Amino acid sequence: MKEVSMDDFIDQTALMPNLVAEKIMETSPLLQADKGWFVSYVETYTLWLYNNSPQWRNHLRGESGRDWLYNFVRHWFQAYSKHPPTFRQRHSLAEIASPAV
Repeated sequence: MKEVSMDDFIDQTALMPNLVAEKIMETSPLLQADKGWFVSYVETYTLWLYNNSPQWRNHLRGESGRDWLYNFVRHWFQAYSKHPPTFRQRHSLAEIASPAV
């Protein structure tokens, strides 16, 4: 499958990962300063998984795609909210955006 951009992802799934991330972050006003990083993480990782995992892609294209994405983003946020510096260290956006071959 040809790698898709975020615009193509939105066209193909009608999902907007940035809005899902922002909605979930509303539950924790203490972490609002980290909102930009977390939203970028969700967008980058969601798109990477969509481009690289047929199983993930099928779930997001299915009838419950929105719920699937929401549950994963909530899971990522729960891990992030426990200790943001550790999460950032273990989940580098640079590694996701340009993985080593």
